[in-house]
Amino acid sequence: LDEAELDEVRGTEIAMVLQGAARNLLPYLSARGNVAFAQGAARQRGRPVPGVDEVLDLVGFPADVADGPLDHLTPGALQLLAVAVAVSCRPGLLLGDEPTSQLDHGARDVVLDALAQVNRQWGTTVIVVTHDRYFLDQVTKWTLELDRGKGIPYEGNYSSWLEQKAKRTAQEE
Repeated sequence: LDEAELDEVRGTEIAMVLQGAARNLLPYLSARGNVAFAQGAARQRGRPVPGVDEVLDLVGFPADVADGPLDHLTPGALQLLAVAVAVSCRPGLLLGDEPTSQLDHGARDVVLDALAQVNRQWGTTVIVVTHDRYFLDQVTKWTLELDRGKGIPYEGNYSSWLEQKAKRTAQEE
């Protein structure tokens, strides 16, 4: 893709949520303001986008704090908002770089539910790079193992991957 084509798909067809919500958000805007800002380029191109509240509801962001300052939000709420911002234009593909790595277990579960909800409700494909084994066991349907320069796909969650990998390794020996 050339630069113009990349500009066309960034944030609309392909979106990304990074570890650490601060890298995904504008701290001077409210939650609603962050989602609306993220939708700006798509709106300028005449692309239909969901309503801000629809996006926040989809990921389970609490409406009672959607207009307040971000510095009053918990790390989990900030990362949930980062997911909302990333999916605000209903991308076909959401890439996640360790989206739960800096969260406690309760916040992690809320973010996992949000990612699963985006996949279920909007059909968005979610690809995540993570070392979080709980995440891998609870959410993943496919695992791509990178081994010596080769990608090896496995259907199933983390536990299933462990079993399949053990069988593959035994066959190679």
